[in-house]
Amino acid sequence: MVWYCCQITIVLLELLLIATLIIFMPRILRDVKESSLPTLFAFPKAVDEHVKNHRIIHVICSELLMYYYAFANWRTKPNMQQGAITLHKNSSYIAFQVMFIHAIVIETLGIHWWLHDKSMIASLILLVLNIYSVIFILADIQAVRLNPVHHDEEKLYISLGLMKRMELKFEDIDEIIEDTDTLQQKLTDDTMDFVARDFGEV
Repeated sequence: MVWYCCQITIVLLELLLIATLIIFMPRILRDVKESSLPTLFAFPKAVDEHVKNHRIIHVICSELLMYYYAFANWRTKPNMQQGAITLHKNSSYIAFQVMFIHAIVIETLGIHWWLHDKSMIASLILLVLNIYSVIFILADIQAVRLNPVHHDEEKLYISLGLMKRMELKFEDIDEIIEDTDTLQQKLTDDTMDFVARDFGEV
């Protein structure tokens, strides 16, 4: 009896979360369309504004953002405002990511067939994880390509894919370092690196 009550409670909580997401999603999408910020910054900001305390909805919205970049905007061109700079051009970043996709696909084909005879469940779990990894890398490539460094009168919006993004107020910038020796030193633990991965040293 207790087990059935737990199952019913979990189902009701899931339905409540889905209903909450359905209620708030039109407002979130409206705010994103009206925002002058790139989608990568506007969407999380709208989610924070409308659903502050629902961590699971935040996770679902992060996944939706990933699928949006992976599948929904391949014909979209980067918004290159005047003086905009990119973090990936003149680097091998996208080639690096495509190489990862090739490695995952080859590993999936090889290991899946070998593991299928040993344990079908393990091979299916690995297959799902690998497919998810490919989708994530595709979304990351699109997020880098479509989001050059953006700025308004107050802030600088820097992103390198889906996992690294930062809003930096101009008034918070104390110093701009251009000295090569200083820049080549090892980064401290409290430093965020926005240098695109490359085959050679940047």
